[in-house]
Parts: sequence; C-alpha cells; structure tokens
Amino acid sequence: MHTYTDSFIELRSKVAELMTGEKTPDLLFYIPLAEKDTHNALVGFTKAGVILQPEQHP
Repeated sequence: MHTYTDSFIELRSKVAELMTGEKTPDLLFYIPLAEKDTHNALVGFTKAGVILQPEQHP
C-alpha cells in the first residue's frame, strides 16, 4: 500500500516499481483532491483506467 502524502512525484515513483512485470497490477488510487487540482500528475496511470469522482453519474 502506498499513500499520497503531498507529493505526486513520490507516489508515482513508488507505484512505477509495480509496473515492471509482464502483467500490470490492479490499482486503486484515492486522492483527496479535485482532479483539476492534481494538474494531471497521475495521467500515466489514470489514462488506462476509470476515474470516479464525487457527484459523478455513472
């Protein structure tokens, strides 16, 4: 488990270690910020996945 602690660079480097295998792992990110406030810091991970946001309609 890796936790966001005010540094997207640190979180990305920790999670990048998991991405070295043949099969990419299932990941779940909880970021307590609005997506616009992240400045797309995790776009490399979220582009291939699904983003759920408060008050979002499925």
